[in-house]
Amino acid sequence: MVTVPRYREGMRVLFAGDWHGDEEWADRVIRRAVDDGCETVVQLGDFGFGFFWLGDDPAEPGDWAPRCPFARAVSALATRAGVRVVFVDGNHDNQVLLGRLAELRPQRSAEGFVLVEDGLWWAPRGHRWEWDGVRFGALGGAFSVDRHRRTRGLDFWVEETTSAGDVARLGPGRLDVLVCHDAPARPPGAEPLPRLSPRQIDEASRAQVAAAVAATSPRLVVHGHWHHRYTVELTTPAGTARVEGLASNLEADATALLLLDTAALA
Repeated sequence: MVTVPRYREGMRVLFAGDWHGDEEWADRVIRRAVDDGCETVVQLGDFGFGFFWLGDDPAEPGDWAPRCPFARAVSALATRAGVRVVFVDGNHDNQVLLGRLAELRPQRSAEGFVLVEDGLWWAPRGHRWEWDGVRFGALGGAFSVDRHRRTRGLDFWVEETTSAGDVARLGPGRLDVLVCHDAPARPPGAEPLPRLSPRQIDEASRAQVAAAVAATSPRLVVHGHWHHRYTVELTTPAGTARVEGLASNLEADATALLLLDTAALA
């Protein structure tokens, strides 16, 4: 696991790549956060919210609020460990129900995150916050490369891709860390999709991430989606952005994690 170097003691944050509803891996990541002295895990999309099925919420009589069995399991793990989990949405999250959740449950954290379950929060696209003087922004979304095998409204949603509206909500102010699901450019060694129509949608979505990087000139961009661990540098209008792509629960090792001490960026 790569660690961003630190120069003074700051807040420690553990970034984690895709979870895909994997409770065993979520438990391992949360335990690792405790071992590393992190009170917060930031999960980089494809969390698995509402990806297959949801249950009724008995606490909302007369209405139906989206609850996700995996989210409740992560809540129990996080609460027991004394760790907070914050996630951005990926293409393997139900963006429609996340939006409804935000409407039905108006509770927000001090940073403005949407309450999902105890100890579990969602950072919507375009949201900004600060930790220890470090400026963060969230930009979820990506294209499902296997969309042709999926069913709309069950395991893919047209809202999955990152849009110009998401980038507009993020705004042009300078960031230190941009937390994404997709990358601002195809990772090294990744090939474009062979079919023209899906390739155009995929590249248009990723171009919005690139536009956000150009607008906010972050020093660090961290993302998941590609299930591949790599580091590159991109030139931005204000200097250089270090891009860290993380692996996933499928790899289930340290390549899916990145430890950040905010002192390295403050």
